Amino acid sequence: MVVDDEELDAVARLAEHLQNLPASPRARPRVAVIGLPAPPLGAALGVGPLLEAGRARELAALAEEEGGGDGPAPVVDLDRDGRRIEGALRALAGAGIEELVLHGARDQPGFARAVALRWSGAVRVAPPGRDSALAPLLDDPAPILDLGGGVVRLRGPRAVPPPGARVALVGLDRDDDPLAEASAGPASVERRPYALDPARALAPWSGFLPPAAARGPAGGLRAAWRATFRARGHGAAVRCAALGLDPALEAALRSSAPQPPAGGPLVLAVTGLDGSGKSTHAAALAGALARRGVPARAVKVYRRGAFLNLAGELAARTRAGAPLAALRASRLLKLVDSIRALRDDVEPAAAACAALVFDCHAETHLAAARSQLGWDLEGHPALALFPPPALTFLLELDPALALSRVAERGEPPSADEHEVGLRGCALELDRLAAAAPARWARLDARAPMERNHDLLAVRALALAKAARRHRAAAPTLPPGRAPALTIAPPPASISPASRRARVIIGGAPGACALGEGALALCSFARARLGPAASGFPEAFWFETYAAQIVLDLRALGGAAASVALWPAALARLDLFADLSMLPELERLALAAADVEGYLPGGGPATEAALAVIAPASAPRLAAAYARALDALALERAWRPLR
Repeated sequence: MVVDDEELDAVARLAEHLQNLPASPRARPRVAVIGLPAPPLGAALGVGPLLEAGRARELAALAEEEGGGDGPAPVVDLDRDGRRIEGALRALAGAGIEELVLHGARDQPGFARAVALRWSGAVRVAPPGRDSALAPLLDDPAPILDLGGGVVRLRGPRAVPPPGARVALVGLDRDDDPLAEASAGPASVERRPYALDPARALAPWSGFLPPAAARGPAGGLRAAWRATFRARGHGAAVRCAALGLDPALEAALRSSAPQPPAGGPLVLAVTGLDGSGKSTHAAALAGALARRGVPARAVKVYRRGAFLNLAGELAARTRAGAPLAALRASRLLKLVDSIRALRDDVEPAAAACAALVFDCHAETHLAAARSQLGWDLEGHPALALFPPPALTFLLELDPALALSRVAERGEPPSADEHEVGLRGCALELDRLAAAAPARWARLDARAPMERNHDLLAVRALALAKAARRHRAAAPTLPPGRAPALTIAPPPASISPASRRARVIIGGAPGACALGEGALALCSFARARLGPAASGFPEAFWFETYAAQIVLDLRALGGAAASVALWPAALARLDLFADLSMLPELERLALAAADVEGYLPGGGPATEAALAVIAPASAPRLAAAYARALDALALERAWRPLR
């Protein structure tokens, strides 16, 4: 009998060759696959299930490759498992996992960064071909791609779909008109345009805007794309794409807010539009409490100063082509200064008095962020730092009258002091008050001052008496003796220095003047919030650090300084490429300084700074940063220092 040897070998007859071999014991898995959430473009185009099927196949194939002879590696799908990032990572660490492989990092760099910087072990990104759920839409160069079920993907305007197509997803470049494309072609084929973005410049929102439309001005192009996706019910996604917002990531990181410590002072707040008389009413309320034996202080967490000047400058740069993310960064700077005021002014005052009267509280940030940017800060850990008011007094005033009062002060208006901004804030303040009527009291800002002061005092004294029954007796002053009213002065305005600073990138721990203020605030937030501090996306602190460098440089003049982390080197890391504000802040830093040299690898201060922002991954992140810094220094011919 003649038999073909190839028909009897192990490849052709694997089952027979393995039948007498006992199953090998499965080793404890040391690698796990993390499926980052699917980006929202598929759902916005109505093809989420089609893309999800491909994503599921990629996750399964990746798990088999990583598991090898031990069977598929465990998979944690952040889209399906319902666990927050922190909980998922704790479970993996408890199971003995040593290394993570991230699927979808190109589509979801924020999630990839959050996972990688919270994990102390090794992290890898899935190889090309297994790294993006959007690859069929954004990467495949074929002019026509059949996605199945009558859905095809076309590249370029006026592309002709093949026979039998019901839906055509049409990828457009920066200058193509999506409104015209949506109405082109035969009525039998529904055309759904989207923006080509193979570099994923807009991170999770890639496809909702051409990257050029996320910079100012480009108003007409942006408006066309917003109208296109608004018609499909996803207009908010275009705003998030332009501003660099990532609400899904913030929600995935958020944990329960810490409970305020018992026995603290009574907290009251006075809020309203600029020009409504907040400062006057807050000072009067603190004085009224003090005269009745309740030591009280008025405090500000919303101030003017160098940080506000920089915030306005960042926003204004969008008029000349800066990323619209600068508008978000502008709000971030104001939020960070409130944290600084809380640490430096409010906490010392709280230790010395029985009542605090806030001249504006967290609601100012909530209202401004939501009305101007659509950024919902409700539950954000930055605002969880502030002690919640027992009662907030809302001074209601028509925005037009508020603007006239601001003009009468003779001060130049801030970036928020215009009719659209004030009207939006007024609507949001009204919404906040309506949602919690027991903790808000409305006052007419046009009413006689004495009448409002009496109403403030009556409500506040009743709360003070109730508070005394539930906390240890606070020190009191004899009636009529009011403590000095202490509203901390804002920092002096800093003008760009006439002499340029000289910067060395790197240095010994503790010797890096630039950016240290941001690191100190990060440490403060971690100490106060405990586990809830993990709700901060790391981008929050890296952008804060870069902005602090600019502020510090402008205060230095021609002095020499050292900096642990350089923004442009951070931006070169794969997991940081979506942070468009890092290069923008470097431009402002270089307007006030020259780089005199650098320590190859970043020097010992690098890991010390990273340990504050990302303690779990500081050594691994420091090594990646060192490589990026060395490459940047070579390109820019910076002098290495030994």
